Amino acid sequence: MTLTSYNTFINNLADLAVTGVQRKLDGPPTRGDTADLPLSFPRAVEGSEGPLTVETSGGWPTFRGQLVILVEPIGQGTVPLNHAAVVDLIDALSTALRAITPIHAKALGRGPISWTVALSSNEVVGEQQYWALVTTVEGHG
Repeated sequence: MTLTSYNTFINNLADLAVTGVQRKLDGPPTRGDTADLPLSFPRAVEGSEGPLTVETSGGWPTFRGQLVILVEPIGQGTVPLNHAAVVDLIDALSTALRAITPIHAKALGRGPISWTVALSSNEVVGEQQYWALVTTVEGHG
């Protein structure tokens, strides 16, 4: 059995197809162009592995990464419209994540995944602050 690598986890997270996202990047951008919004990218890979057996270190890994979707620069649009856009993206993102199974071509591990979502109005890319959806995804194996 081949375990999932950290590269595979973060690359598959970056490739997640979320309805409404205009552009997907493989990592955090240095700036966000309005024409590319909503724009998604992965970040903050974190993992842990406990002992497999008494005699073997490492085993069933746990991966955590964030998928950030920049929605709109702060000060552009209105708070109610930006909030509604983020909530719409939460529904689309949840639909995309629910479709990921351990046998999916772009699986996020060898077991079921879990995630938490948060609205952020403090996401900074370059020198611009954005409304964003920040989703922390956890996979195993």
